[in-house]
Amino acid sequence: MSITEQITDDELVARAVAAATRPAPDPFVDAAQEEVLASLAAVEALAGRGELVGDELNARRSALVDALRGSVVRKDPAFRWYVGSVERLGAARFFQWIYLPSDLPPEPVPGTGHRYELAATDPDPLDFTQVKVADLGTGKLFAQNTFRSVPGATSGTARAGLGVLVRPNHQYTRLVFQPEVHYAFGHRVDVPTAQGKVNSAHSRGEFELLALRLNSFGDFESYAGRSVPLWDKYTGTGTGYGWQNGKGQFPGGDPGLSFVGTSADVFAIWVFVKVTMSKQDYDPTWFTTGQAYLDCEVPLMWVEQSALL
Repeated sequence: MSITEQITDDELVARAVAAATRPAPDPFVDAAQEEVLASLAAVEALAGRGELVGDELNARRSALVDALRGSVVRKDPAFRWYVGSVERLGAARFFQWIYLPSDLPPEPVPGTGHRYELAATDPDPLDFTQVKVADLGTGKLFAQNTFRSVPGATSGTARAGLGVLVRPNHQYTRLVFQPEVHYAFGHRVDVPTAQGKVNSAHSRGEFELLALRLNSFGDFESYAGRSVPLWDKYTGTGTGYGWQNGKGQFPGGDPGLSFVGTSADVFAIWVFVKVTMSKQDYDPTWFTTGQAYLDCEVPLMWVEQSALL
């Protein structure tokens, strides 16, 4: 009996999520979210000056993180209008390649029975306050990263992902993965000066397309992947900038992630949003401040399959 016959579907989901996790209709951050982000930055500034500490600091941070996460989750999900358009899906070549959020009723359009099965967020790193959302039901993906006021060098990534389990249809199969992502992002930073030293900060946002393959031991391992950068900005000592924003739709003309499998394989195929920030502070009392977010809706995913032989 092969390993794929020995493992239940629920076990496959659990193993795919464990392997991928490392130690909106309008996806744009709205006015309420910007107020929470500003409040979060103010809390970190108070903490850096020693004016907010201990239980009160933790309570203020937790309340703001919960408020931001709640405002993301409450947004009207994009799939309600995107998938609700029969004309839009009517242009699809083959419905059997479409995967949809799990909150949709069975087969809203004939042939669209596949659902998202995988969701994961990485644990919070030290020295950062983060908010991450990966919602199977609505297709929402959100990652937000904020520097805490701490001296020295630090780096951390906010990462959240959605995915699907795929079994190739042909003995030798080429698979092409293209998630439909509507996204908006923003980032800002302020780097203080340090006497005789050069402070710096770096901010990067990207999509990560990742395919994991079930091996003969019953574990998922990395098989194929690529990054799609959205912004990448370095800021030097004594400089800074306010919110820089962008928006768009993926894939557009992007080819997605292409790889080859066999009918004996099981793949966990993911799209992650990643917001990575790092900084170097030499002054023990004046700290770099900064925030970045990537706010997304994933109303559907394509996994196109074609026989090689």
